[in-house]
Amino acid sequence: MNLDTKTAVEIGIPEVPFPMKEIYRRIGMPESAVAGHDAIAQLLEKALGEAKPLIRPRGIVRVLTVGHRTAESTGFIESPFIIRSGQVSRLLDDCDKAVFFMATIGDALENASLKQANDGDVTLAFFLDAIASETADAAADLLHRDLFRKIAEEQGYGITPRFSPGYGDWPVTVQSGIHGLCEGARIGIAVTASSLMIPRKSVSAVFGLIRMPRM
Repeated sequence: MNLDTKTAVEIGIPEVPFPMKEIYRRIGMPESAVAGHDAIAQLLEKALGEAKPLIRPRGIVRVLTVGHRTAESTGFIESPFIIRSGQVSRLLDDCDKAVFFMATIGDALENASLKQANDGDVTLAFFLDAIASETADAAADLLHRDLFRKIAEEQGYGITPRFSPGYGDWPVTVQSGIHGLCEGARIGIAVTASSLMIPRKSVSAVFGLIRMPRM
């Protein structure tokens, strides 16, 4: 992928390993406690087995060149989209480019969780939902920290941490703007009037690209 591309580009996300540390945290039990409780351990193992074939990660990115900057906003050369957030503007302060992305694991696992809840197995439904939430975030991390880092480094850039709408002073209402920039519909993501992403197990964010010094 060329970082000077003018359009959104799909990024192939391979199989996402289950982030077990985060899954244990999400269900509110440390690994040692799960291991010491046979019924819980077996149910979690069942949930992981059911979840694995239902996770279908996809990602898409849009690279923009940073234009105007103020302490509270960042604009871009290729788009009228403006980030109105002091925290995100500080994140991008030393960056030549910004990368907007959306990632999702699809809706199959979420639907399986809802079905279990409707069928009365609320614990299995809870475990499936926890696995889905943490695996969606792991897919976003894989796209950001692994796949795109390699692309950036090959072209002389380092990457910043990512920042998502709804955190700090960046309102969740920008979701529709990011969805438009990234052409999120191409990977099956929609955004509702209340700025909720569908499938719900999806992540959107921005991170910066910093030119690395030549050796």
